[in-house]
Amino acid sequence: MPILLLSMGPMFGLELIGDYKVSALVQLILCLPVIIAGRRFFIRGIPALLARYPTMDTLVSVGSGTAFIYSVILTAMMWTDNIGDVHLYYESASMILTLISVGKYLESRSREKTNDAVNGLKKLVPDDANVMVDGKEVTKAVADLVRGDILIIRPGERISADGIIVSGNASVDESMLTGESVPVDKKEG
Repeated sequence: MPILLLSMGPMFGLELIGDYKVSALVQLILCLPVIIAGRRFFIRGIPALLARYPTMDTLVSVGSGTAFIYSVILTAMMWTDNIGDVHLYYESASMILTLISVGKYLESRSREKTNDAVNGLKKLVPDDANVMVDGKEVTKAVADLVRGDILIIRPGERISADGIIVSGNASVDESMLTGESVPVDKKEG
């Protein structure tokens, strides 16, 4: 934000630093930590470009790197050649890195929450099931269930597989699938 205020402020009548050379130097100093914090884009993006397999990191590194290098060159020329006030792009380099970093952070948080939700759903599925085999009740791993197995589900147990009720009836909690908290009545068929 400080770089944005320094570079764009004069457009709105808010000139924080009167001397353009000093303003350029302050913008450079403020931009350096952002460039350093966003170095991962350069570390991954430039080699991908050189290997001719550009990625999103390549786009970010080329965009922000070009803006930064161009601005550094103009800042040096201001101090050595006295070229006058020119438009610098430190704020562009900083904003590109900042906004993409925030986006990646939000994406990783979202992915993490999704993984947690999927893992939570996996925990709801029991590891084994009671199956009727030749008139006897046998415990079988859920992974070993096959089409045609007859499962025995007692009140309060979690249902380990989709199926059709062949005998009996019950109220079934389908909230893990539908989100509906009210149990649904089920009957044969």
